[in-house]
Amino acid sequence: MWPLAWTGGALDNIFIERLWRSVKYEDFYPRAYRTISEAHPGPERYFQFYNTERVHQSLGYSTPWATHYQERAKEESGFIDECLVRNPDLLKKPHLLS
Repeated sequence: MWPLAWTGGALDNIFIERLWRSVKYEDFYPRAYRTISEAHPGPERYFQFYNTERVHQSLGYSTPWATHYQERAKEESGFIDECLVRNPDLLKKPHLLS
């Protein structure tokens, strides 16, 4: 663990603090759980919503899930393109590309 005196150390916690603020104000407080067992599925349900349905301003009003899979598709597409440049015979064997 880095000390807070480390450059940027105090800023590292901001992202987690902001995330938990969202969890509290968008799930815990509005639902007013009465027991721990009632609240137990809350975070899992909320994080599923947070990642797949809730749009984020910092991601250009997209969801984290969509952003992640768009980036992954770009990376995989680039990898396949690179493989084809190095070995054009792969086009003759499409079963190797799937």
